[in-house]
Amino acid sequence: MQAQSTNTEDFIKFLGQLRSQIDCSDGRNDTYIILDNHSAHKSDLVRKFIDQDAILFNHRFHLVY
Repeated sequence: MQAQSTNTEDFIKFLGQLRSQIDCSDGRNDTYIILDNHSAHKSDLVRKFIDQDAILFNHRFHLVY
C-alpha cells in the first residue's frame, strides 16, 4: 500500500482548517509550521493563501523549511 502524496490544494485546505482552530483573541496572531521541502508547501498558491489570510484574518502563518 502506498501513502497518498500531499498536493498544494490539500495543503491549503489543511492551513484553512488549522486557522479555524486558532484563537487569536489574546493578540498572538502568528503560527509557525515546520515543513519539509515538498513542492506543495512552496507553491505560489500557498504563498497567496498565506498573504490573503494575513489580510483577512489578521493572522500570519510562518512556514519554516
